[in-house]
Amino acid sequence: MSVENTPDQDVSINYSFDYNDEVVLCIDVRKNHLGCSVLNCHTKTLKILNQDYLLQLPQTMAETAPFIEDFTILNEAYLISKSLILENSPTLCLLSTRLEESLHNAIENICKEIHCRIELQGAETFKKSKELDLLEFQSCKSATFREELIKDDLQSVGTTNATVNCIINNYNKHAELDDISTNTSSNMIIGRTENPNSFIINIEHMDLANRVFLDDDSIAALQIFPSIKKTGHDKMQKGACFSILELLDHTSSSLATKLLKSWLASPLSSKVLIEGRLKVVEILLEKNNNIVYEDLREQLKGLPDLFRILNAIRNGKTTLSTWLSLLSFLRKAIDIFYLVKLLKYDKDSMNIFEQISQRIDPAEMELLLRKIETTIDIRTSKETKTVTIFDGVNEALDECRHVYNELEIILTDVAKCAEQSLLQLLRERSNIATLLGTTVNAVYIPQLGYLVTLSSSLEEVTSIAASLKWEEMFRTTTNIYFKNEDVIQMDEKYGDIYGAIIDLEVEILQGSQENVLAIQSSLTEYCNLLAQLEVLMSFAYVSQLQNYCRPQLYEDNSILDVRNGRHPLYETLVETYIGNDIYLDGGNFDDENWFQTNKKRIVVLTGANASGKTVFLTQNGLIVYLAHIGCFVPADSAKIGLIDKILTRIRTRDTISRQESTFQRDSFQMAKCLSLATERSLILVDEFGKGTDVIDGPSLFAGIIAFLSKLRRCPRFLSCTHFHEIFRDTILPTTMPGVKHYATEVMLDGKVPDDSLHLASEKDLEDAGIMFLYRIKEGIAKQSFGVYCAKVCGIKTEIVRRAQELSALMDKGYSIVDHCSALSEKEIKSFYENQEILKKFLSWDVDLETNTTELQLLEKLKTILGSSKQQLLDK
Repeated sequence: MSVENTPDQDVSINYSFDYNDEVVLCIDVRKNHLGCSVLNCHTKTLKILNQDYLLQLPQTMAETAPFIEDFTILNEAYLISKSLILENSPTLCLLSTRLEESLHNAIENICKEIHCRIELQGAETFKKSKELDLLEFQSCKSATFREELIKDDLQSVGTTNATVNCIINNYNKHAELDDISTNTSSNMIIGRTENPNSFIINIEHMDLANRVFLDDDSIAALQIFPSIKKTGHDKMQKGACFSILELLDHTSSSLATKLLKSWLASPLSSKVLIEGRLKVVEILLEKNNNIVYEDLREQLKGLPDLFRILNAIRNGKTTLSTWLSLLSFLRKAIDIFYLVKLLKYDKDSMNIFEQISQRIDPAEMELLLRKIETTIDIRTSKETKTVTIFDGVNEALDECRHVYNELEIILTDVAKCAEQSLLQLLRERSNIATLLGTTVNAVYIPQLGYLVTLSSSLEEVTSIAASLKWEEMFRTTTNIYFKNEDVIQMDEKYGDIYGAIIDLEVEILQGSQENVLAIQSSLTEYCNLLAQLEVLMSFAYVSQLQNYCRPQLYEDNSILDVRNGRHPLYETLVETYIGNDIYLDGGNFDDENWFQTNKKRIVVLTGANASGKTVFLTQNGLIVYLAHIGCFVPADSAKIGLIDKILTRIRTRDTISRQESTFQRDSFQMAKCLSLATERSLILVDEFGKGTDVIDGPSLFAGIIAFLSKLRRCPRFLSCTHFHEIFRDTILPTTMPGVKHYATEVMLDGKVPDDSLHLASEKDLEDAGIMFLYRIKEGIAKQSFGVYCAKVCGIKTEIVRRAQELSALMDKGYSIVDHCSALSEKEIKSFYENQEILKKFLSWDVDLETNTTELQLLEKLKTILGSSKQQLLDK
């Protein structure tokens, strides 16, 4: 809905608001405090930060690196905002007009990617809203949260409180604009609640302290969310997954799907919370729970959207579909409750099964189900496609229905009496012609009552009917309708019987609606628990299908020990996947001298082109990521030290909208990784430095490795490179403390080549068979086999041959410049011959040949050039 702009409104703003499904997110930053709140209109839930997030980094890079133009690279506020937006998937984002321009632009770009609208809000919008005091809540917990928001002395949530005020004031602004528009048009406001104090019924806390933060580069590099679509024509794509969301999304309800996306966008960093999810997955996959697990999966399929049902009931817009969906939800919810009770697990652990068992009272739902089933006649309702109440529910309704069902007989008797009276009068007046065509009917019209009717063709009878005290009420083109004494008595005795039936049915349904709303708090809590259970069931299903294992988590140890790890996405694309190990023991996180005690936190991976280096990096990144969302991981075993961030320099995200080179963009990403990382972070770097020259690139990469190897708060750093020249004792010795070297294996002519083996000749190149084993071993690979890779990709043979010759010379230590500048004997001989010709030509005095004919001059020139050069002159 849109309205005309007032003097204080921007004409460019379209004031549209979906009261059913809008998700409104507000972010504000004041000094170094970031606040955020989210209103979900579908669930009528307001989520707020339990406390303002205290930004540790400077607001812009200008304070620390003024020579870098992209101020958002080190902006911690951007990182937090990105996580909150991806987690909540808002449809409307409210931003303060005083927000820093670089942060505003960054958030705007994020919102464009997810098709989220942005509205700028002035300072007045963030001031305290009186409507907060009027909100009505069903649960004491939500009421307590409101009281905390109302207090002005809570400085730790001052910015978050301001965002709550902004959301409420913005909601009221849209409501006022809709009221103006409604008064000037016939448009209806869909989804708008009749009670202005019930657009929020629940308040929940969000906790940023227990999150793993991923920036947009990491999300894209690890393929968390879909970036490509299947074409449906490639047989290889059958059963293949191209994103983690696609891999894990085996949910059927919209609420569970949204929750899954939220979990993927915001992994956990708390061991207790992660272990809670892992324990549920483990319980579901235990053999003695197999039957219950399958039954649970079946019951969770097609679970109706309870929040949509409750919204329809609260707004008084229930239909037969609403009641059918509610009955289906109650039946499934009750069955799920008792199935959960059948699961075998340690009852002392407070997992989701215990939460369902202790917090949910099935008797409430069973009582509500019985009341609805004994009130609404489902079978008849489906036949008539309207909500029908059972007989025996209400005595007055039964009596009215009995009268209504007998009404046809009663009206027939009334019509006969009226007809006899009219015919008697006609006989007395000897009006035989009129008598022959006279027929009287009695009808019931809701809201108009009971009437007797004559055909409009009997106009002559009208005056005679008046003498019987029949009062004409109205007429149509076919009939004339009257009130007589009999139908007036029926009006007094029975009244508007159909209207009475409708009123009684509405009253009964209203009572059923009140029964539902009386337990809506426990119903919504159960619905949220079922959404969590459905997501965890999806984790269990994938873990069972793909043979995942439960990871072991460590709070204080910088360890990454994965045995036979696999890439969760790539293994769905191939028939056989070769697993690989990684072992990094970086000691305790608080050990600042880790590099002096033979601990390792850095991996440098080398190997041939297309041998699986990038897959190995992302594989381990995803294993760590899956563990932090509470899912089993694709490996035989995994020991993982908890992380706080995953940062990557894997994909170069080029764009024509930013005037920067590929290497410049890579450097920005690398700077961000190094600046934001802590000792608990995980950094993945793929071939950094390849976009610049052969000196600067290796130098920068080697400098980063050397810097990290002595950094007291070093993160776990996984990298791969083709810069083999840096592995010299004077640059990066193989025994450098803190660094572990891995290499990919290849087979050359059925043998694993050593470091000195090269393809020197064309025959070697043509005949050699290189096989990528996709296995990782400890050590350094000093060859990339790039020339061979170019050959199999279709580069011309003469180009490949020349490249091989130059590569062999470089490997033997020869200077390419000296080699290419050296002349062969043939070239030297030709040079001396041409030199003699040039001397003869220069010593020829052409001025003395004034009397020589053209033909003679040509003969002399041929003599100077020699017989072998005559073809040039002939041309």
